[in-house]
Amino acid sequence: MASLPSTTAGPGAGFVHLPSLDNTMGAYMLGTFIGLILYGVCLMQLYRYVRLYPTDTLYIRTLVILVMILETLDVVLPMHTLYYYLVTNYASAEAIQKLVWSLDLGMLIGSVISLASQIFFVRRVSLIGFRYQIVAGIAVFCLLAAIGFSIAVSIRLFQSTSIAQFFSSDRNWMIGTPFVFGAVADHLLSGAILVALRRSDRERTRTGTWVESSILYIVDAGTLTSLIHTSCAVLALVSPDNLIWCGVGVIFIRTYAITLLSVLNSRKFTHARGVYIFDSPSLGRNAIARATRMAAAERWAAPQLPDETPPVIKVNVEAEIEGEETHDMTDMQKYVPTRNVTTRI
Repeated sequence: MASLPSTTAGPGAGFVHLPSLDNTMGAYMLGTFIGLILYGVCLMQLYRYVRLYPTDTLYIRTLVILVMILETLDVVLPMHTLYYYLVTNYASAEAIQKLVWSLDLGMLIGSVISLASQIFFVRRVSLIGFRYQIVAGIAVFCLLAAIGFSIAVSIRLFQSTSIAQFFSSDRNWMIGTPFVFGAVADHLLSGAILVALRRSDRERTRTGTWVESSILYIVDAGTLTSLIHTSCAVLALVSPDNLIWCGVGVIFIRTYAITLLSVLNSRKFTHARGVYIFDSPSLGRNAIARATRMAAAERWAAPQLPDETPPVIKVNVEAEIEGEETHDMTDMQKYVPTRNVTTRI
């Protein structure tokens, strides 16, 4: 961190010379400005979601409300931090070395937002298939680890009396650890979704524009969030004693809500509208279970892989014998009863 401000003697004595704030408050302020723009995108997506899906499941609606409340709180915290250092305590040599509560809570709130929004994507990945459930389980472990390290860093920030004391410890590696675990979780989930999209017949035959395809693979799959999260982790590990990683962190936290709402608003329901069974004995329980599974996949926007089970075709064969009627032919000889032939292709 930059050194304490100093004063000079002679003409203009008493004038406080502040250290350069380019890589501290300057980087944090730029990240906050970009984050405010992205927050406006979140509000637009939220308005569209409320209009398009007013009867969405209670679980998803609760998740959206929780994420947006946390995003709003995370918008206020950087604004308070900047106002405290650059306005209330402007040119104060003593105040600029102190830690403010809004800065102390920033990493913890960001990790909670990451966990809350990624719950949707964990469920989304787990609905693809059994192998993907293993990936989702590993991602959950990484998300919980990120929360744990974020709590440890926040406690250490509150216990430190100054910024110099916080960065004088040999545990600076803890600052970047939550971002590392969070980035690993992001890459696992987004990678699983990308692989499933490539294997999906519906996505291979997509006829949309290149803009729609770009949004699908970059935004909706979580690729953009993963890349920004990774850059933040690298910056926090390499240069933890500045606030460049904080500015990048403000940006990637906004992308969580944007990605979540973008996926929700791009859903197109076909099976989720209802399942109608006209001949349940012939369809059996497997058809009903498959329709229910497909409806859940559409509700959670999970890519649907091609069905590897060969379809079953039931063929009803009827044979009739036509000829001259004789008094000796019985009705059983004239008509051969129906035979059911089941085949797999």
